[in-house]
Amino acid sequence: MKKQFIYHDIDSIIKPLFVSFLAPFLFGIILSQFIENLVYNVLGGLGLFFIIFPIALYIITKKKNKEHLKLNVDGFFFKEKKHYDIKDIDYFDWDYTVNTGMSRARKYVIVYTKRDFKKIYDASCTGIHLNDFAIQANRYIIEEVQASKG
Repeated sequence: MKKQFIYHDIDSIIKPLFVSFLAPFLFGIILSQFIENLVYNVLGGLGLFFIIFPIALYIITKKKNKEHLKLNVDGFFFKEKKHYDIKDIDYFDWDYTVNTGMSRARKYVIVYTKRDFKKIYDASCTGIHLNDFAIQANRYIIEEVQASKG
């Protein structure tokens, strides 16, 4: 079995669950403005939950195998498209931005090639630990280069 690093897109799992659990409560609050009876508000929220939750589960199971970042002997893949062969990659680096106002923090994986080309990939939704990934990926590339020479 070949060694590989795969990071899945966790936003495709978190967003549907977030919507399916948050929407019924918001619906109940809005409904309470028009209907005074608490039982109808709770039933309306539960009804909406049981409508949205199966849809969220369908979305999660449909996208469960979506690979965001993958590195193995075949090369470097980003959003299931091959971008580089292992022999073309010089090393990996990383960078991040902090939260500013309404914008989210972003995580970036930077790939440096042997031809002094630098490509930046947004890995914000992968749950990746940037420093750990860079260390392991660079070690993996060194091992692959040594294995191909020896």
